[in-house]
Amino acid sequence: MHGPPAAVTRLPQPTEAALALFGALVAAADALVAHHAAFDRQWFGHGALPALAIPWICSMEDIRWPAELQLRPNPSLRDLALAHRVPVWAAHRALTDCDYLVHVFQRCAQLKALLVAAQEPRELYRARAVLRGAPPGPGGGIPVERSGGGGLEPEVEQTRGGGFDLSGVAGGEGWACGSHG
Repeated sequence: MHGPPAAVTRLPQPTEAALALFGALVAAADALVAHHAAFDRQWFGHGALPALAIPWICSMEDIRWPAELQLRPNPSLRDLALAHRVPVWAAHRALTDCDYLVHVFQRCAQLKALLVAAQEPRELYRARAVLRGAPPGPGGGIPVERSGGGGLEPEVEQTRGGGFDLSGVAGGEGWACGSHG
């Protein structure tokens, strides 16, 4: 909304009620879906917006759209809408973008399968990991914490996208997967 009258900005806002309704919607959901979810996800857990402990599905990065749509990897929402024959009249407006995604989903014959597949890890990594400050464990495996040793931490760090940075990892073997946050 551009250029609202100044009087409108001074009206009482139902923030508490809106956040309670939002919380109820999230509690009933299996996942949150957004196009370019990393942008939307960054706002939660700060200020009035609650942290969300629910999976996110990104319609740009996580969903593998059918090849017959002839979309490039990580398609724009405009391209995605047009490929599904959804008219595009304004881009990059929050409510309009939600409307486009709803219309795209209404036209997806295999929507449930696309959403389930979008939540699966796309990559598995074989990793060798050690715990900082610990000697190698029995048989060269992952070190075991000695009684009273306290606080050993793995040298594997979670990346911004929810996966794991395995650089500099050595020691016992294990598996890590790239996740979708």
